[in-house]
Amino acid sequence: IIKRFTYAELAERSSRLSQMLQELGVTRGTVVACYLGAGLEAALTYLAVFRLGGIVAPLSQLYGPDTVIHALVDSGAPILISESELWARIADQKSRCPALATVVLTDANGEKDIIDFNQYQQMPGDEHVEQTRAESAALLLYTSGSTGMPKGILHSHRILRGYLASVSLFYELDMNKPGRVLWTPSDWSWVAGIFNVMLTGWFFGQTVVASRARFSAEGSFELMARHGVTHCFLTPTALKRMAAIEDPYGRWPDLAIRAIGTGGEPLPSAI
Repeated sequence: IIKRFTYAELAERSSRLSQMLQELGVTRGTVVACYLGAGLEAALTYLAVFRLGGIVAPLSQLYGPDTVIHALVDSGAPILISESELWARIADQKSRCPALATVVLTDANGEKDIIDFNQYQQMPGDEHVEQTRAESAALLLYTSGSTGMPKGILHSHRILRGYLASVSLFYELDMNKPGRVLWTPSDWSWVAGIFNVMLTGWFFGQTVVASRARFSAEGSFELMARHGVTHCFLTPTALKRMAAIEDPYGRWPDLAIRAIGTGGEPLPSAI
């Protein structure tokens, strides 16, 4: 199933979600933990929280339960937005998070003390957008935890402007041209997903592709060909697996890739 959303639809839906979050207590400076995969719900969460001047704390699906709990406690997030499969990993440890007052699930099934994310669709919408500044807090990003538990790093809105220069360069200064399509298999809770694709694509008004499919080399080529992906971010590990596929342009003649960004680990020159 492929779903497409215009910028007008994202704006309208995020205004409704911001109204719902406001009623749940989100205001300027409130930390909202986002424990979701890439897709519409994560997109709306970022947009709605930013509309209210709140702070998004992205949590990766790759984190173990103890790491997620650590981040929830450390951030003091009063609200967690997640999905049932991910929430099930930590639900029995909620008591360890004294600040966590509200859990919102994108696929809630009437569970006690759980808020249904999709209730936002019945909200009237909120046209107000908090007037934040470049130095206003926006993102609480946690490190990968390679040395002990992940550390939270609080970033202001200006971080996007800082990233745009380097991202634009490794995307061949193509972002102002029409018809660019961005995608990454990286989680939208990592810098690669957030800045190299999601926020960069939105800033330039381009198409951003999200997929919940588990990564595979062939699946990635097929996805890029189907959606006309022109610019993507792929880790060296992903590139290595994709480089093993013979004659990708012969197998997927619709490939339109123009530039690939990579990082996070060394990329062998042979790849």
